[in-house]
Amino acid sequence: MSGIDLCQIIRNDLALIDLSVVVFTAGHQVERVAHLRLAGFNDFLFKPVQNAVLDSVMPTH
Repeated sequence: MSGIDLCQIIRNDLALIDLSVVVFTAGHQVERVAHLRLAGFNDFLFKPVQNAVLDSVMPTH
């Protein structure tokens, strides 16, 4: 199953609209990012990722 498929299940089938879903991808193309946004992802991390960037999208409890 792709990440896009999983995100669509999370959003549509499980109705978890408030759950933050972040994609980790190597694709930086504008079209790719737009496709991922439409699939329901909240944020994007591009490979290689820096620790500070990863920390910025991870919720703290």
